[in-house]
This record gives sequence, structure tokens and C-alpha cells, in this order.
Amino acid sequence: STLLVQDGGANLWVLDWDDTKLFTGTKWVHMKETPDTAMERMVRMLPSEGGKKILIIGEDAHGDGDMALAELRDGKMRLAHLKTQRFDAGVAAESPDRLMSDSRGRLWLSLNFGGEMCVDEAGPHQVPGLSNARSEDSSGRVWFLWQPRVIVVRPSGQREELNVDALHEESSMVWDKPTSLWMTTTHGLAHFAMEEAGGKVTLKQVAEYARGLPRGSTKGLWLDEQGSLWTIEPSQDGQKLWRIEIK
Repeated sequence: STLLVQDGGANLWVLDWDDTKLFTGTKWVHMKETPDTAMERMVRMLPSEGGKKILIIGEDAHGDGDMALAELRDGKMRLAHLKTQRFDAGVAAESPDRLMSDSRGRLWLSLNFGGEMCVDEAGPHQVPGLSNARSEDSSGRVWFLWQPRVIVVRPSGQREELNVDALHEESSMVWDKPTSLWMTTTHGLAHFAMEEAGGKVTLKQVAEYARGLPRGSTKGLWLDEQGSLWTIEPSQDGQKLWRIEIK
């Protein structure tokens, strides 16, 4: 598959299976031109450091997960490989909701054996007691759906735990308003209102839709401009794309 990302310098980055290249507006620059820093196989890329660099996720020659920060320097693409705990790059390619970035420029990657890897100014590191980062709210809190609870991490680092009935280990969520959100559950689709009082966050389920909808595992949840919800349901035949209209 091919991915396109634009950096802060207006360069267009194109990621292919075995090569990453960028277009400066006048010429193409290929990663293969600097084989000493190249990556074996690439699956995802995201802007980093305010768009100054591109974070590339892929695999090394042994098939283990590999991360590198790429930039255009002296007319060539340069990669600085990051030291990380061992992880499977496939989760970033096959499950887009396992990879998210927040407003502070941090990247969150849910690991396939449980746990959460954070890539910030200190580099990649595993964060104890967290898994499955799913979204960020309007106050900068990052929400983790870790069955059977929801963990909310404030910008200060303070954590809160909320119990949600029917939460699945691969549930997904999306905000429709700053104080309300949709979540996939083992029952179907649920709508929650968020309240904050006394410095604590609470969730109250206000609606549930179950008939004929995916239950349990979903690979992301999105809301379009028309108010329709979209999700991907894994199945034995591959994956099913759902468009859900709430009337």
C-alpha cells in the first residue's frame, strides 16, 4: 500500500512497501539512495516534531519492529533509528486505531502483547499500566480502552479509571461533541455523556443501538460531516466496512 504525508517544509513524502521517497517540488529523493540508514520494510509514517521530521514505522532485517525519524538534510534523506522495546510493526499496519498521535505531538502505539509504547521528546518508551490509546478529548486528556475499564490520562499525568459495561478489548470510540462520545461494545453501539465535577470525569450511557450492528471487535470508529458513523468489523471473510446512520 502507498501512504502520503506532507511535512512542515511542504515536502511530499510517499511511503511504499520497500522504499520511502519525498518530492521537494523540483526533484525526488529516495531512501534507497542512503542504504546505510534504510529500513527493510515500512508500514506507516506520521509527521513528528511539528512536521520537521517524519516518524517511519517498519521492520528491520530480522522482522522485528523498527522506528526511525527521517528528514531531508544536505539533499539526502537521513534516518535516525530509535531504540525501542521489541514490538510487532504489523499492528500499526493492520489496525489503524492502535496508532494515534495527540495534540502534544506524542505518538501512542498499542502493542500486540499488551501495553502501550509512547514516542515523545525522550524517545520511545513503554508506559506501565496503560494499553489501547484510542482518542484525545478537547481538554487534552488521552483515553485508553483497556477492558474492563476506561483509563483517562490528564496532561499532568494524573490517571482516572472508569468502568464501562460491555467494553471489549478491541472497542473503538469517537467524540461527536466535546462532552459526548460514541463507543463500540459487545452489545453494539453506545452513546455516552461525559461530565466533570470535583476534578473527576464520569461517563453516563444515554443510548444504545444493538440490532444488526457489529458487536465486540472493531478497527476504528469515525464520524463524518453528515453525522454518520463508520467502523471496520473483522470477519472470517476479511473486513467489513460499516456506515451507520443514527435517526
